[in-house]
Amino acid sequence: QPTVLDFHAEWCEICKALDRKTFSEPRVADALSGFHALKVDVDKEPEVGNEYRILGPPTVVFIGSDGKEVEGLRFSGFKDADEFLSILRRVR
Repeated sequence: QPTVLDFHAEWCEICKALDRKTFSEPRVADALSGFHALKVDVDKEPEVGNEYRILGPPTVVFIGSDGKEVEGLRFSGFKDADEFLSILRRVR
């Protein structure tokens, strides 16, 4: 099963906007049901952020069913629901 890693921080306003406007959107929530979706707090788990070469939050990384990062799809910053759904379709 593919995985979505959402690297975030409590103090990050763009991270909060992603949660409120993108991840909570019903179409996105439905599409994510076919994925493992994990939130990683970069302040509490910096070693995980280092492993994935995260420069700062928010950064979203997509891992394919083969366990490898899907190249060219990670993003930093805000994506609306339509943009995010387009990326999810490419992961599958």
